[in-house]
Amino acid sequence: MIASLRQKFAPLLPLRSEERSAIDCEIALELAHHLESLKSDLISQGHSPTDAAAEAARRFGPADAHAGACRDIALKEHRMWQKIQIALILILSLALAASLTVSLSMSRQQSALAEALQAQADIFRAQAQTSARRTEDAAASAAIKSSLDGGVPGADRQPQGLVYITGLVARPGPYSLPTTNLTLWRAVISAGGVSAEGKLRVTLTRADAKPGESPAAFTIEGASAPAEDPILRPGDVVSVMRE
Repeated sequence: MIASLRQKFAPLLPLRSEERSAIDCEIALELAHHLESLKSDLISQGHSPTDAAAEAARRFGPADAHAGACRDIALKEHRMWQKIQIALILILSLALAASLTVSLSMSRQQSALAEALQAQADIFRAQAQTSARRTEDAAASAAIKSSLDGGVPGADRQPQGLVYITGLVARPGPYSLPTTNLTLWRAVISAGGVSAEGKLRVTLTRADAKPGESPAAFTIEGASAPAEDPILRPGDVVSVMRE
């Protein structure tokens, strides 16, 4: 693990001993090459190899001084590359952080927008259901009112008998059945709706019930219709009471 990290970030670390040895070796070879070139030039000018070597060494000067200068140049280049690499890493890190921040912000905005659209859709759906229920209840009330008022002249508009709405409704009493089918819940709505809050019990006693037959019972709560909404027949009695 440590070796892997060292290899990855080696350009950002100080020179190791083997790296310094490699630089020193390269400098020594370069200096030897220059010294040999100068010696060859002197020999070509007529100097003996021994004299040429001595004169080349004199002209070239102390090798250690040249090696130290070359080493300083190599270290400066090493530090320069370190700074360049550090700057590139910082730039890439900042770009990556900025990209992640923008991506996270866009994700949050999309999530908030989706939640807002879902909430608006739920509101529209609830409004549509309420509107449909009110339209249905209004139609039932209009049908019963038409039958009570005599309706439009014609045999097919005549009342078909009475049903009785009793208990916790706004206007209990007998109601004429219209020619159209009248359900238990529509009859309750036509009687002004329930006059109490909370969970209520609605019983339906059929006029043609057999002796000993129990009335059908339904549970309602608020303005919600019961799970079953049977059609009323002449002589039926609907009673609304507390649970």
